Amino acid sequence: MTGKHHTEETRRKIGAAQIGKIVSEETRKKMSEAHKKPQKKGSFRAHPHALNKKN
Repeated sequence: MTGKHHTEETRRKIGAAQIGKIVSEETRKKMSEAHKKPQKKGSFRAHPHALNKKN
């Protein structure tokens, strides 16, 4: 949503709707592969502050 923001209440409702959602094995593999790929330049995860974050 460009230029608009969800309210905290709406964000809670969206999150609650996703709890317990069953994801297929195929989807789980796709998500796993997507997280393993190097991030594109300009991506939030490619920024130095995100790369230097200590876990």
